[in-house]
Amino acid sequence: MLAIFAVLFTVLHLRYMCSAIQQYRGYSLLRFPTATTDWLDQIEADSLVLNNANVINFLEPKRILVDIWAKPNMYRNHADVLVAPEYLDSFLALLRMRGVSDIQIVANDIQK
Repeated sequence: MLAIFAVLFTVLHLRYMCSAIQQYRGYSLLRFPTATTDWLDQIEADSLVLNNANVINFLEPKRILVDIWAKPNMYRNHADVLVAPEYLDSFLALLRMRGVSDIQIVANDIQK
């Protein structure tokens, strides 16, 4: 009985670990001008909270919704942000609400 439980636990654990590897299929890399990133940092943090609060799929591995890849600095006046496909429309709406209209899609699917 203990051996059956050990095998079952191992199979379930391996299945979970294999599915926990982050996949970036469909993620878009966006570039847009911005002077500051405080608001982007807040969106990134809120997306992590939103993702972790998903009680419906509690056992499924969590996906990154927004990830800031490059912040503006003295040499670069734009930000590069990675956005999950299921969050892209909402993120584009947030950018428009902040008055950002010059949005360049650097990559439609970064995993390709």
